[in-house]
Amino acid sequence: MEPAVTQSSPRITLSEGSITQSDQLQVELVDTKDTPKMIIIHRPARPTPVRPEAYADTAAKIMRVFARANIELARLKARRRG
Repeated sequence: MEPAVTQSSPRITLSEGSITQSDQLQVELVDTKDTPKMIIIHRPARPTPVRPEAYADTAAKIMRVFARANIELARLKARRRG
């Protein structure tokens, strides 16, 4: 059985950004003709240690990546309707 989403599936990067000095977060839209659209969230492979005093800033960076992805997804939907 073949997976619905593969590495070669057509992808659109909705948003990406650094959440710490060493960790990145990326949000992609997978748009294949044979399956429903799907969002893929690429996060660090290992847990991200954050000092308590840096937690609020790290959480804000994560939310900005997701907010930008949401805005870009809405923009793509509007273009397809218009």
